[in-house]
Amino acid sequence: MGCAVIAVLLFIAAGFGWHIGWVQEHLRKPVLEKPIRFEDGFSLTDSFSVPYTHWYWVEVVCPKTNLSDGPLLKEVGGYLLRQLPIQFTVTCNGMPVTGGDSTNNHPRAYRGSMFFESCLMTGFNFEPGKRYDFSFHTTGANPVLDATKPSVRINAFGSDSDISEWIFSDTTPALFLVGIGLLFAIRPCWILICKRRQTSPPY
Repeated sequence: MGCAVIAVLLFIAAGFGWHIGWVQEHLRKPVLEKPIRFEDGFSLTDSFSVPYTHWYWVEVVCPKTNLSDGPLLKEVGGYLLRQLPIQFTVTCNGMPVTGGDSTNNHPRAYRGSMFFESCLMTGFNFEPGKRYDFSFHTTGANPVLDATKPSVRINAFGSDSDISEWIFSDTTPALFLVGIGLLFAIRPCWILICKRRQTSPPY
């Protein structure tokens, strides 16, 4: 009986974890990603929708594609930490939702690794079922950032305070729980089969 109860609890936890992991896998996919240029006058417009209600960020990303230009790439992080020569808006049904520019909207957060430099510009709690329009405009030239082939993304990031999102960042832990649950379910299932054989009428 104890093994059966543990197996059921593990299967319930696996179902819960599968749902969270599935959502996290889809949230990591950008809802919008477009290459940009830091040349005065460059602009783009596009539309997007989101699969889940979540806090999404407008992010400017500069991949480190030319690792031979060490001194140049070291300057990229400094430029991103300072004002960016951009202006952007997000609207829904013609009404402004969020936006920012290089004069009064400094990057909210900086991310960096050996592969990219990135700044999270602004965030908003977008909702599924709505169509959002994104407008981007470069207000000044910046050849250093051009050299790193920048792009703009709109994507979501998990909550550091939510331990369930940290544990079930994908569906792998759920599959692991299912495997353990099956091990605990073997004994009660075998006992049940044996009892049914004993109580079955002879032919």
